[in-house]
Amino acid sequence: MILKRLTQYKIHHVLGWLLYFSIAATGYNRFYDNKLDLLLVTAVYVFSHAMMYYISQYVLTAFSFKKGKPWLFFLGYVLLAIFLSFVMYGVIYLILGDQMPLYFGKEFLTIFSVFLISNLFMGGVLIGVKSMIDKSRQQKLEKERKQESLLSELSYLKAQVNPHFLFNTINSVYVLIKMNPDKAADMLIKLSDLLRSQLYDFSRDKITIEEEINYLENYIELEKLRRAHRVDVNFEKQGALHDFSLPPLLMIPFLENCFKHLSSNTDQSNQVKINMAKENQKLKVEFSNTFDQQSAPQKEGGIGLANVKRRLALLFPDKHQLEVSRTDELFIVNLELELSDYA
Repeated sequence: MILKRLTQYKIHHVLGWLLYFSIAATGYNRFYDNKLDLLLVTAVYVFSHAMMYYISQYVLTAFSFKKGKPWLFFLGYVLLAIFLSFVMYGVIYLILGDQMPLYFGKEFLTIFSVFLISNLFMGGVLIGVKSMIDKSRQQKLEKERKQESLLSELSYLKAQVNPHFLFNTINSVYVLIKMNPDKAADMLIKLSDLLRSQLYDFSRDKITIEEEINYLENYIELEKLRRAHRVDVNFEKQGALHDFSLPPLLMIPFLENCFKHLSSNTDQSNQVKINMAKENQKLKVEFSNTFDQQSAPQKEGGIGLANVKRRLALLFPDKHQLEVSRTDELFIVNLELELSDYA
């Protein structure tokens, strides 16, 4: 808060020039026997350099680039340096008088050249530093804006998972209420557990892989209840599936689609298979399900899958592979994630 207030009133400029004055006076100290002359001459240098900076930065830059004529800046910069060099010569001569040649030489052109080079060089350095600071500040601001936009979009996409999942599950409960009230009650309990996880456990940016797996397994149990066990689910877990994290609710849209497009065979099994494996810093997950040829959708996807594709693009840019395919009997989703930022 204090730093912001100081910056607002340009106190940092005053402190900066005082520091510059102190450094310059210390550097020139050994050349002057009269310390008052040292302080006055140093003050003239600092004042001239300050004028080079402020006039160039806030007058010449605004005027020349607004006119679309950058050459005007360089012309004005050189003319300003010449003018201030004349001013420096006159003021320092008033301070030192006849002793001026002892410090700067006898020739006017030599003395003037020293002042001119000093103004051109220090003015350029100060403007360069200011440009670097402005560029760094602009990059930081742009990065913050992108990050804020990214977080807003991720929050929106994450929030979309909840109503989408809830919509599907409530429909399932509704079907069972009249057919089997006890089973519907069990489903509501399972649903309550899942929603509790969404509201409280998954409000964080990251969850452990164990929490993600537990959530998937609870969802599978919920679907088994809804389908009266007319589904065979095989969830295989391989490798070191522990000690790393993932964004929450990343896998559930794929599992939802498995059950959404699941076959309804009565003479053979309806299968859902999930294979999850971790190899080094890569997590590989495959979801597959049998489907009915007659009722198969023309294209894979939906709200949930489009959502998770967008989340993957934002959370794992260039660090994921997603393939959605179909055979004569199976829908298959293969997902591969690089876990370097989540391990």
